[in-house]
Amino acid sequence: MARQTALRAAPVGPLTHLDGQTMIESFLSREAARLDGAFLDGVTNRQQWEGRREQLRREYLEMLGLWPLPERTPLQTRVTGALEREEGFRVENLHFQSRPGLYVTGNLYLPKGDRGGKKLPAVLYVCGHSGRGRDGNKTAFQHHGMWFATHGYACLIIDTLQLGEIAAIHHGTYRYDRWWWQARGYTPAAVECWNGIRAIDYLQSRPEIDPERIAITGISGGGAASFWIAAADDRIQVAAPVSGMGDLIDYVGEKVVNGHCDCMFLINTFQWPWTQIAALVAPRPLLFENSGHDPIFPMNGNDRIRSRLEQLYRLYTNRTDRLFDIGITPGGHSDNPELRLMAYRWIDWHLKGSNAPVTERELPPIDGPRLRAFPENLPADELNTKIDESFLPAAGNRLPDNGREFEAWRSDRLAELRRLAFRPLPLTFPVQSLPRLERKPARGILQSAPGIQVAWNY
Repeated sequence: MARQTALRAAPVGPLTHLDGQTMIESFLSREAARLDGAFLDGVTNRQQWEGRREQLRREYLEMLGLWPLPERTPLQTRVTGALEREEGFRVENLHFQSRPGLYVTGNLYLPKGDRGGKKLPAVLYVCGHSGRGRDGNKTAFQHHGMWFATHGYACLIIDTLQLGEIAAIHHGTYRYDRWWWQARGYTPAAVECWNGIRAIDYLQSRPEIDPERIAITGISGGGAASFWIAAADDRIQVAAPVSGMGDLIDYVGEKVVNGHCDCMFLINTFQWPWTQIAALVAPRPLLFENSGHDPIFPMNGNDRIRSRLEQLYRLYTNRTDRLFDIGITPGGHSDNPELRLMAYRWIDWHLKGSNAPVTERELPPIDGPRLRAFPENLPADELNTKIDESFLPAAGNRLPDNGREFEAWRSDRLAELRRLAFRPLPLTFPVQSLPRLERKPARGILQSAPGIQVAWNY
C-alpha cells in the first residue's frame, strides 16, 4: 500500500518566484546527477554491454529523430570547381543532397602525385560554429584539410546547416521561439548527423578512397557532430572529437547548456546519461580531446566522462590506451595547434599504423570565394532554410474507422504516450491525504516531487 503523506496544513507564507526557481533548479540538478550515475548500470562484462548495444543504438537514433533511418536517396553530387596547389594537394568544390533539396556543401582535399594504385584513407571533418558568411564555415577549417591531404589522406570538410553556403538555423528555440521543435521531436543535431552519414556514402563512392579506413574529427559543434555521426554509423573506424561533449551534471547542474545551441543536443526521451552517446563508439578507437580551461566544456565534466569511458573500454581490453585516450591542452575554447596535432597522430596511428610524432607547417590559406560549391547563385529548390518543417513527418492520430478497433487504438496510443511523453513519471504516486478542512479558508503545501513544493489554497 502506498505510504500516506499528510499535507502541511499550518498557515504558510506565499511561495515566491525565487523559491520556485530554486526548487526546480535543485530538482533538475539532482536528476542530472542521478541519470549520469546510471551509466553502465548493471553492466559488468562485455557480453552484457553488447547485448544492450543494438537497443541503445535504436533509442539513440529515435531521440535524434532518425528512426527509422531516412531513405538513402541519390546524392546528386556535383563537383563545381577545383584548384591545384603547389604544396602537393588539390581541392574539389562540391555539393550533394543528403535528401532531395537538403544541400550539403563541402571541399574534398586530395593529395597529388602517383599513389601506385593504393587507395587513400579518408577523414570526414565536421565544422564548428565559425561564421564565414557566403563562403561557408568549411573555409575556417581548411588548414585541417591541407594537413590531411599533404600527409596521404583524402579529407572531406562539410559545412554545417547554420553556417554553410546556404545559411539555415541551429539556434531555433531560444533565439527564434521555435519551441515546437521539442514537440515535433526535431533537433538540428539530427540534420548534422544525417548529413555526415551521407558524406560517408559519398566518400565510399570515390574510387581512390579505401572504404574501410574512414575517420572523423572536428571541434566544438564539430566535436559534437563527430560523436553524433560515429555513434550512429559503424563505418567510422576512428574518432577524434574535440571539445564536443559535457555531461548532464555540467549541462544542467552548472547551467553550461546556456552557452550552447540546439545542434548540441538530442531530445533525451529515454533519460540517458550523456556519456552513453560516446559509449556507442566503443570499441572503435576514440580520442577525447579538450582544452583545460574551456568554459563551455569544463574539465570537471570531461574528467567524469573520461572515467566512465575508461570503465567501458576496459571491458574490451585491459589496455585502454590503445582504443581510448584523452588529449588535454592549455587554453580556452579554440582550435589549438596542440589539439590538432594530437588528433592527427591518433588518426595516423589507427588508420596507418604509425605512432610517429607529427608536425604542422603553416600553409597559405585559400580565399573563401574560391572554395564555394555554389560560386554564384544558390539553388532555388533548397530546403535547408526550412528543413525543420519537413525533416520529421508530423504525427498523425486518425481515429479508427469502427468501434471494434477503438480499444486497441486507445491502448496503443496510451502505451506510446507512456513510452515517450510521460516516460519520466512514475506509474503510481504516493497518496497524500488532505487534512480535514473547516469552512474557513485554509492553505498548505503539496510536495509534487522530491524537493518541489506547490502551494494550495482552499
